Amino acid sequence: MSEIIPNQITITVTDEVSADEIISTVLKHNCKIIKHLPIIKVYVISTPSGQENEAIEALKKEPFVTSAQSNRIRNL
Repeated sequence: MSEIIPNQITITVTDEVSADEIISTVLKHNCKIIKHLPIIKVYVISTPSGQENEAIEALKKEPFVTSAQSNRIRNL
C-alpha cells in the first residue's frame, strides 16, 4: 500500500543526459528539483499545486526521461 505525496513526482533519466539539460527541462515545465538520487538516476521534483499529472505527461515526452510517476510513501 502507498500514499501519493501531493505536488511531487519522480523521474528516472538515461545515463547520457547532462545535469544542465535536466535542470533546464524541469524548469521549462515550471517544476523544481528537490532531490537527486544519482545511483539510481532518479530525481524527485516538486510541481505547481495540482499539476502533477500534467508534469508527468510532459516529462514523459522528453527523450532522456525513461519514467515519470507520482512520488509515493510506501507503507510496509
